[in-house]
Amino acid sequence: MLAARNLRPQGLSHRLATPSKCWNSARLAIAASPEPAQEEKGRSTVIQEWWFLIPAALFGSAAWNFLRARAKEKVRNCRESRLKMEGIEGNQIYDVCSTESLDSLEFRKVVCKGVYDENNSILVHKYLRIKSGNWMNGYNLLTPLNPIPGDPQSIQSPILVNRGWVPLSWGNKALGVESNSSRLPPTPVEFVGVISKGERPNKLWRSNNPAKFEWFTADVPSIARACGLPETTLHVVEIDVSSNINTRKPPPFAFLSREVKGIYLSQLEHERYSSLGFFGGCAAMAKGLKKFGKL
Repeated sequence: MLAARNLRPQGLSHRLATPSKCWNSARLAIAASPEPAQEEKGRSTVIQEWWFLIPAALFGSAAWNFLRARAKEKVRNCRESRLKMEGIEGNQIYDVCSTESLDSLEFRKVVCKGVYDENNSILVHKYLRIKSGNWMNGYNLLTPLNPIPGDPQSIQSPILVNRGWVPLSWGNKALGVESNSSRLPPTPVEFVGVISKGERPNKLWRSNNPAKFEWFTADVPSIARACGLPETTLHVVEIDVSSNINTRKPPPFAFLSREVKGIYLSQLEHERYSSLGFFGGCAAMAKGLKKFGKL
């Protein structure tokens, strides 16, 4: 009997005790770690308390877009009423501006006659919306218009004219075209335009860089200064009385008369975004109440 006991391998008792020790340590580790059920319960509590922020944000976006749409509708109606007023003769334009504020004259029609200073044209990066919802990259061509010597019917002081949109390929060759045209005698032009204050610099847009001839907004004082004109130079947008853009004629393509009231307004369709935010907020609210509330 003693021999059998002696034949037992030494350390067997230690090996038999090892599983129990491992089990105890595993139990302690599980007890020390947070239970998955408690974590899930905590996340559910947070969602129940803050789920309403999603529909609130959607409703806020809808309200903001609704107010922006109403404000822009008011601006368009004001412009439309001014477009129906009697036009101002170009030789009297600065006399009228000296007696009335520029805000009250904005988008009043004016008949301008003069000669373009092609050597001081400025190209402002713009997009043009065409049929089927596509967009074409291009420029707005801004050129100083000078008086015609000895003609009392022409403008009496230089003005800055937005002549319309030109394709990107045409704009890249504009400097060469202008240098060749400078050898030709200036040709008098006469057109109908509207008075405009241009655009204000916006942090959301790229900044103008006059040193590199990079323009992204029609900032009238800066462009006038780059053209060698006073910062108080009047800005006029040329308009086309036709109903459609005639792509067969050479650029620039002036703004159509039916599109004038939308010049320099944001192209965002605020009403569509307002409807999208409202219905999205309603859907999120219904989903949240169904899951966390009593609906």
